[in-house]
Amino acid sequence: MNRLAKVSIVSLSVIIFLYSGLGYVLKANDDKSFRSLSVFGEVLQHIQEDYVDEPNMTLVTAGALHGLLESLDPQSGYLSAREYADYRDRIKNAQHGDAGE
Repeated sequence: MNRLAKVSIVSLSVIIFLYSGLGYVLKANDDKSFRSLSVFGEVLQHIQEDYVDEPNMTLVTAGALHGLLESLDPQSGYLSAREYADYRDRIKNAQHGDAGE
């Protein structure tokens, strides 16, 4: 093996080692971030398993997302695919004023 190949292999190995080490460190911080998401998943699982009638999980999930995002601040909100399509159509068809008119 020539010197360039050896340097390339060692450099690549160091990069991979640092990348996996950084991923391990960042994963420790992500566990705190995604704890609420696991609670959300557990609640949906309980709804699906423990309700007497079969719940419509699409409506349950959409309602949960609406409530979650609306509780953040007044400017936050969740748009379903249908609501987003309606919003996009309204914006596209809206009359925009020009400056000075």
